Amino acid sequence: MGTTYDAGVLGQGWRGGPQAQMSRLLAGCRVEDLTEVRERSAGAACGVAGTSDVVDSSVVVGAAARGDLIVTSDIGDLRRLRNALDVEVELLSI
Repeated sequence: MGTTYDAGVLGQGWRGGPQAQMSRLLAGCRVEDLTEVRERSAGAACGVAGTSDVVDSSVVVGAAARGDLIVTSDIGDLRRLRNALDVEVELLSI
């Protein structure tokens, strides 16, 4: 199936204009939509973890549902969310 890329993460990283590296990454990915059900879960997860970044939360909720690995350069809140939700999500810090 390939790599899944959260639409919220795309929004955080995309700044318009030509972005060759991100475009190459996206070419091999399935972009997962932000649905009402998913974002309700992400918001609730923020409440449980005591965090405020709903995009980070959405990433953890989605990865837990799919059994995916999360690759990140900012592991702190993702770890906190994973631990608070008590889900099996592997985190890889780059």
